[in-house]
Amino acid sequence: MGELTLQVQTRYFDDIVSGLKTVEGRIAKPEYRALKPNGLITFIDPNGKSCTAEICRVTHFTDFREMLENSTVQACIPGASLDEALEIYRSFPGYREKEKEFGVVAIHIKLR
Repeated sequence: MGELTLQVQTRYFDDIVSGLKTVEGRIAKPEYRALKPNGLITFIDPNGKSCTAEICRVTHFTDFREMLENSTVQACIPGASLDEALEIYRSFPGYREKEKEFGVVAIHIKLR
């Protein structure tokens, strides 16, 4: 898969644009497991603003805790503690259950 479009909340969109957020964490569904370095992701916020990032690396983990500990909390959810970041990821609809079923991916990105 070469290109992907993802909706993100304004807070995370702004963190991506500012360069603070360099890892996008997602449930390891097939479309995310298929991502490869040099692919592109277009991020769109609720107001329709967009930015494009290049995929540098995709790393698979068993759960969000492992992802946050290996990729660093600040790269994933800038300004959050480990416990806060875990709760943020697990608060997204279905993420708590699907994390156990599929595992997670850390998509390392670089703004273009």
